[in-house]
Amino acid sequence: MSLHTILAGKWSVTCYVATHFEGGTQAAITVDQSCGTYTPIDTPVGEVFYFAAVEMDWNYAPVRYDPVRSQSLDDEDSPGNVFVRRDDHLLGSTYKKAVYRRFEDSSFSQQVTREESWGILGHPIHVEVGDSFQVVFKNMASRSYGFYIHGVQWVNFDEDSKRMVSHLTVRSFDFVATNGPSDTRLLVPHFYTCLWSIWHGTLPRGLVGPLVVCREGILDNGIEQT
Repeated sequence: MSLHTILAGKWSVTCYVATHFEGGTQAAITVDQSCGTYTPIDTPVGEVFYFAAVEMDWNYAPVRYDPVRSQSLDDEDSPGNVFVRRDDHLLGSTYKKAVYRRFEDSSFSQQVTREESWGILGHPIHVEVGDSFQVVFKNMASRSYGFYIHGVQWVNFDEDSKRMVSHLTVRSFDFVATNGPSDTRLLVPHFYTCLWSIWHGTLPRGLVGPLVVCREGILDNGIEQT
């Protein structure tokens, strides 16, 4: 395996298999200036994506059926009944989640149409290698959240980029898709809400989505590779 670095600093190397991560499969690499120089990218911003963290009630068992036992989860003798029943002692199967949703413009009044099959995932971002793009993020949830993309180069990255933002705060981030697929047509990193752990910080909250980075020329006339 070979690594190509463009920024000096301390970088983490992590296995995102949950059991491996929790077991300590982590390391750090320090890159100093002697490894090369970094010239900030000065490129005009391309497409702008408007994302917000919004809260919704998410049902983890909408079908309420156990296909293994061919039994309704509403049956009191079903082992899964404890997970869907709501009473004075049980929460039921619906919980409030914070999720990423894409909006049409900076007014954040109209969401972009979504595919039902995406489920809890945020709207996919499609770019090609070399594309510059901007994400305008608004926190419309009740807790502090952020927006971080794995696998791209940040333009004018600073310490504020790492911080969560409070309710109704709007922040803009500029990126360049410098890394892409080698032997496939596309590469799918992800965007999420925190820097330190996708497993302990992002997935339990529901804030996660795919960034689809395609080879140059794959996206044509607005047609998105799926």
